[in-house]
Amino acid sequence: MNTPAHIKWMSIPLLHNVVVTYDYLLANDGLPLPTVAYRGKIKLHGVNMGVQRHHKATFAQSRGGLLELPSGDLKGFARWVKNNEDWWSQVPADITVFGEWCGPGVQKKAAISLHAAKVFAVFALQVGYGEDAEIIYDPAIIAKYVPDTHPEVFVLPWFGAEVVLDYADKESFVERVTELNEVILAIEAEDPWVKKVFGISGIGEGMVFYPVGDHASSNAERLGRTIFKAKGVKHSKVSTREPIELDPEVVASVEGFVAHMVTDNRLEQALDEACGGEAHMRHTKAFLDWLTSDVEKEGEFELEKAGLEWDTLVVKAIQTCGRTWLREKAGQGWNPLLRQGLLHPAWGRRGHGN
Repeated sequence: MNTPAHIKWMSIPLLHNVVVTYDYLLANDGLPLPTVAYRGKIKLHGVNMGVQRHHKATFAQSRGGLLELPSGDLKGFARWVKNNEDWWSQVPADITVFGEWCGPGVQKKAAISLHAAKVFAVFALQVGYGEDAEIIYDPAIIAKYVPDTHPEVFVLPWFGAEVVLDYADKESFVERVTELNEVILAIEAEDPWVKKVFGISGIGEGMVFYPVGDHASSNAERLGRTIFKAKGVKHSKVSTREPIELDPEVVASVEGFVAHMVTDNRLEQALDEACGGEAHMRHTKAFLDWLTSDVEKEGEFELEKAGLEWDTLVVKAIQTCGRTWLREKAGQGWNPLLRQGLLHPAWGRRGHGN
């Protein structure tokens, strides 16, 4: 059959971005601030991947596009899907299975990386295509589509109790966030899902919180307004004091914005998703395109708080930082101060490290 279109999983915002969205709807549309019930899932430290099921074929994809063998693999995922194509044929057609591809050789510094084999941890499905597509994230419903018969495929369960956030009651909202921060820090200290399933102790990444009950949604656009993620400080893509910050650091300049947003974690993710993990200057354009797009997408709130605009000056500063980091990572233009954390790669002076 013809190669299908790539189906991208949504970008999941931080909680302060959800707050901004609801405040905007309140100010512009007169809608009341809601009370939303959430359930959480452990966020594993891996790479976002997907499996598209069609009537006559199965396709592997990354967040950035389809993965086609032999040259277009990423972290071995396309080869693994190909080798298990008969098993994947059990999943009904017109479904895309989204999950985290994780384990040895995918990422580092997390408990799941210590497991003996790579695993695909499913967190959502898309049924159908286009505007009529339905997003499913309830583990019990996902399990009806994805068999539990493969030793390397898991459906991520809910973790912890339901959390209710009243966006109109700021006092209770802050109390709930304080409790969530304690949960995220405990997960960062030891990933409970990896410990339970594989008996491996080690750090975790964080959680993703999905709306349930009256605010559950199968529509990607509506879901994207309410869903949020929270990572431990060690895995955050921005400079942060707490996993969830409702009033993030206000930067005073373009340099401060780039130092806040262009962290090692974000740069490493750009390398994985745009370059297949290969640090080489021939990937510069793809690397910088991904990095710039990701910062623009996630840094809108920080720009506004700083009184900055997304313009050529900001883009050039991000790209300068990214290009210097990639060159250093590729072993070109090495500077020992970079590795000691004493020199920020974008501007070459002290005081702007992550």
